[in-house]
Amino acid sequence: MNEKLTKDLIDKIGEAVNGQIQKLIPGGLPVQVVLFNTPDFLIQTTKTKLHILTLKNYTQLKDIETPDWLKIKSGTDTIITAPHDRTTEIAYLLRKSYEDFASDTSQPFTSSIHSKLKVITKWWRGEGEPLTEIVQKGLLGELHAMGELVQIKSEDAIAGWDHTSREPVDFNHTNWSVESKAKAKGSKTVKISSKKQLTHQGKPLLITVLDVSKSKDGESLPQLTEKILADIRRKGLAKSTVDALRKRIDDTYMVFKYELSFSSKWKIGEINYYIVKEDSDPAQFSKNMPESIGVPRGYDLDLSCLEVTSLELFKNMID
Repeated sequence: MNEKLTKDLIDKIGEAVNGQIQKLIPGGLPVQVVLFNTPDFLIQTTKTKLHILTLKNYTQLKDIETPDWLKIKSGTDTIITAPHDRTTEIAYLLRKSYEDFASDTSQPFTSSIHSKLKVITKWWRGEGEPLTEIVQKGLLGELHAMGELVQIKSEDAIAGWDHTSREPVDFNHTNWSVESKAKAKGSKTVKISSKKQLTHQGKPLLITVLDVSKSKDGESLPQLTEKILADIRRKGLAKSTVDALRKRIDDTYMVFKYELSFSSKWKIGEINYYIVKEDSDPAQFSKNMPESIGVPRGYDLDLSCLEVTSLELFKNMID
């Protein structure tokens, strides 16, 4: 049965994969890879500090170009080996493969492994960036919004962040919701990817809009993320909280693990705030759109139809 990849489910997938790898006994017998739970997909670690993945009766990874540290050998079975200092990469591959498989269990689990390995090994080889420019831009919008929200909601701003991008809005709390957007400077519209982003849930809904533009004189995503984390720390949050946030960002997006693989440079401009009232045109449009009508490519929202607000006014609404 297909599963909806919620924030909680993705977190549990990561915890399960990381937990199994940490508990592997060097020189121990192969065990079924957690979550996949099939005798045809095994994992073990050797006393010579190698991780070994075995795909039984499967030989379709011959088209995968690998970095020097990753070895794939195919006979009757396919054997994937990687050194212990690449544990993070192996965990990432398993997490992403299972996320793909869980969203469509009608496919063979090997299809998920093949498709994810083919994409991931490209930037493991130093070709391209770990994240597309669209994802980088969106992540900057989310992290910058978080840095601002910390001023009024402290740790709730971090706890409410959906780092998986699977929930309808980027920040969700019992008493408020925030959707962050990033756009080019001068643009008067933002992209709405789902009607649920503007569907009012009976609590204040804030839209943050950050100007983000590519620039040869700008800074990379890892550099800008470090600055945002430092700013959050200066605003009074505990070092342990910021360190945990840094780990969450890196576990999901590999921002720091592959810092040197990010070549795009960005300039950050101003951030503006808009309140989505329940009786506003965007909220009513989203509310009245039938479930049977989808917008797979999203739609553009004219910002002029939203009411401009400020963090201070938003704080007054939710306190």
